[in-house]
Amino acid sequence: MHDLPVGGRMCVKHDGLAVLLLNDGGTVRAVANLCPHAMLPLEKGPVAAGAITCPHHGLSYDLATGANLDEPDTEPPAVVFETRIENGRVLAHITADRRARASRFVPPPPFR
Repeated sequence: MHDLPVGGRMCVKHDGLAVLLLNDGGTVRAVANLCPHAMLPLEKGPVAAGAITCPHHGLSYDLATGANLDEPDTEPPAVVFETRIENGRVLAHITADRRARASRFVPPPPFR
């Protein structure tokens, strides 16, 4: 079986895209390791009840759908990918559309 125990996480790169793999209660999830709000990594955010919370600003994202759980009407969703386990490996289905969505996130302008 894969080496991602319940509660475990691992950040991997696929063709330049950082993907965060999480074992949320026995279900392996994959999300672009980039908060769409702050453009900072999600990898150290706490995971609970099927959601990850950005460690930098506190907005939470549903790991199944990517939906922003705190401000769904004004904030973009996180980019999530379908996963499956095959021959002991975690496989994430990274579609061109979702890859493009993750690459379209742009950081906010710097403070002056």
